[in-house]
Amino acid sequence: MQIPIFTVDAFTNRPFSGNPAAVCLLENDLDEDLHQKIATEMNLSETAFIRKLKPEDDFTKSSCFGLRWFTPANEVPLCGHATLASAAVLFHVQKNTNSVLTFVTLSGELKARQVKDHIVLDLPLYAAYPQELKEVEELIKAAVGDMIVQDLCYSPDTKKLLVRLSDTYERSVLEELKVSAQHFLSAEKTGKVKGLILTVKGNSSGKGHDFYSRYFAPWYGVLEDPVTGSAHAVLSSYWSEQLGKKEMLGTEFLLGNLCVCESEAASNMKTCKSSHLDSGVESDTQCRSGAGCVVKCSSERMENAAKRRLAANARERRRMQGLNTAFDRLRKVVPQWGQDKKLSKYETLQMALSYIMALTRILAEAERYSTEREWISLHCEHFHADSYHHYTAQKPAADSDPYAQRVFSYHPEHFQMAN
Repeated sequence: MQIPIFTVDAFTNRPFSGNPAAVCLLENDLDEDLHQKIATEMNLSETAFIRKLKPEDDFTKSSCFGLRWFTPANEVPLCGHATLASAAVLFHVQKNTNSVLTFVTLSGELKARQVKDHIVLDLPLYAAYPQELKEVEELIKAAVGDMIVQDLCYSPDTKKLLVRLSDTYERSVLEELKVSAQHFLSAEKTGKVKGLILTVKGNSSGKGHDFYSRYFAPWYGVLEDPVTGSAHAVLSSYWSEQLGKKEMLGTEFLLGNLCVCESEAASNMKTCKSSHLDSGVESDTQCRSGAGCVVKCSSERMENAAKRRLAANARERRRMQGLNTAFDRLRKVVPQWGQDKKLSKYETLQMALSYIMALTRILAEAERYSTEREWISLHCEHFHADSYHHYTAQKPAADSDPYAQRVFSYHPEHFQMAN
């Protein structure tokens, strides 16, 4: 089966910038495991799968479709920029004749409509509730160090933790903050948090932006996402209550990417408007009653910084892919491993490695004191297909160190695990 796949740069007027997403059009049902394999192969922050709900549906004429989103590591319940990308493919590439499209998703029905040269997208508005610091203290420490945290909220619907820094901090402090998102994985292993939002208050005079933000999701293999619709579904709810406003202007940073958003926090919906998304045709994006984004790269230096961050995201996704591959191979050999939900995949692999090293020691002891016998050849498989090593045990000399020659050799450089 051939599947057409489109790569869409959202929120930009130039190729190879903005927030990219892959969009797959499914004529027929796809095997469940292939969704994740394709998303891992595409290696973008999100891959969207548009499917027909009925056999007689048509991508050109029908108005209602199923939609799912996958990161390189997991399926996610909501993704704003990949939804906009999906609507852009249907409107601008498939030339869908409807003015309004409905997507059936894990977050309910989402509607996308064409308004002149823009696409307007309705997203759910998710509430955020006060969060005890002691429950996530290690994660906050890994994110902002000793910086002053003014407020802490948690959105159970999205599993996002919102961290509001002190109002004494200027936007430049958030923009220039160096965050090692890969350290979040070891700081938060309960599964409660899947995304972290850092935000500061904007201009209190009523002019300019109402709030600024950055978003991190290493649990999904994305160190930092440049333009995040699902994060603004939480931010709009929070800042609407804090500022007493229904229409706001916000900015999301990813070093070189400036995202200007005008958000309306209505009773239960948030609307997002974007310009043409296929390869970044237009640059200006306005947003009425919603969260829309405009990306402006003001200089070559800022654009290069954004590219470096996107490259870091790609490296982290590869690390997560290697971790998942190693874990799956371990489960095939010993199905019992990984059943303890309190341990992360990384901790499970570490424990397995400890058992292997202990077994090596036991076998070395047994060889030292046992009678003469032949040993079988053992095959040790590492992560990469070209990294295969064969080890054949040999009986050590009588006067040699009993642990000098091992059945297994430990070469940590072959393993690429997420910290």
